[in-house]
Amino acid sequence: MRKTKQSNQNQNIPENQYIPINNYKVIKILGKGAYGTVYQAIKKDNQNDTEMALNINENSCQNSQDKYKIKTKTKTTKNYYNNKKYYAIKAFDKDLSKKGIHPSILREIGILKELSNHHYFNQLFIQLEDVILENDRIFAIYEYGGISLLTFIEEKCSHYNYKNNQTHPHPILNLQFGINIFFQIINSIQFLHNLGIVHRDLKPENILINEDNLQIKIADFGLARSIRNHSYTNFTNDVVTIYYKSPELIIYSNMDNFNNKNHFIPEISLPFSIDSWSIGVIALELFIIICNQYNNSQNQYYSIYNTRNHLKNQKNDSIIWSPFFFEGNELSVLDSIQKILHPSQKINNLKNLLLPLFQSYPQIFYLISELLELDPNKRCSCIQAFQILENFKSNN
Repeated sequence: MRKTKQSNQNQNIPENQYIPINNYKVIKILGKGAYGTVYQAIKKDNQNDTEMALNINENSCQNSQDKYKIKTKTKTTKNYYNNKKYYAIKAFDKDLSKKGIHPSILREIGILKELSNHHYFNQLFIQLEDVILENDRIFAIYEYGGISLLTFIEEKCSHYNYKNNQTHPHPILNLQFGINIFFQIINSIQFLHNLGIVHRDLKPENILINEDNLQIKIADFGLARSIRNHSYTNFTNDVVTIYYKSPELIIYSNMDNFNNKNHFIPEISLPFSIDSWSIGVIALELFIIICNQYNNSQNQYYSIYNTRNHLKNQKNDSIIWSPFFFEGNELSVLDSIQKILHPSQKINNLKNLLLPLFQSYPQIFYLISELLELDPNKRCSCIQAFQILENFKSNN
């Protein structure tokens, strides 16, 4: 890990409000997670630029005038950012930084180092370029791979609908777009699985998309594991965001609630199925949003999903990506999963949710259904899914 020299001109900045990052200009906050905040940034031109620090939390500003100054400063430097290489900087919270390099960084370094030897690595995955210790904070420097799939859907597509007052399907947000994204996700993860690597934290926020060519890259390998010879090791169940967590992981992390009860408790003998489930849920949510553009879904679960989105939404014509299995805790999520995807009701419920997809591309519909199999031992693997999609592409 590289340790940089601290800048004297930043010594008077309150440590809880500002993060000075030497050699980088911070442009904006990309997101916040369990370990810290992620920023978009560029490297400085050392001959012409002075250091810039970004307020880590705009809510900590004393008044709206302070917030305005920060935003105005960013806008006035817009021309400088043209044709520059962008980076994503993960700033770990100070309490975590005091404990040394976070284990997630060490795991990520190991996984990405292993992947970097392969020809397609740069095309499929986000690279970790540097780790910096500065002002008692740890910063992980990544290539900037674009905005998240969630942000792309919500901001880019919603802006078009609102601006043009369209009622017909969005020109980008159509079934072909969904299939293209679905294929790219499957392609990337089957590549990992063939190398014996499980990602374990797949969600829309960790899928980054290039807005120009609609190519995706998978990010955040902090929870990934390398499984040699495809043998299972009892890794912690505390993985995957709750809404994308497979039912078997929920059961195993809540075993006390299932002892001596008539619940099916599957064996977790195939850790790769964890990723398959997450992809199935992501695909379900993506195609629900797409199918909504065609106004054909009238299922009770669709109505609940759509109502929840509108409650969060200030503009009725914009798009919100909400988790489909959106409940208060893991057991509630599991209950929702088992109701909607119960074998006796599963296909009918999915048809009502994804009717345009079922009518136009039944192969894709049934593949999503197979990824959403409750029993991990019967769930479609990403390697099998890739073969199905390859055959689909060759015939369409």
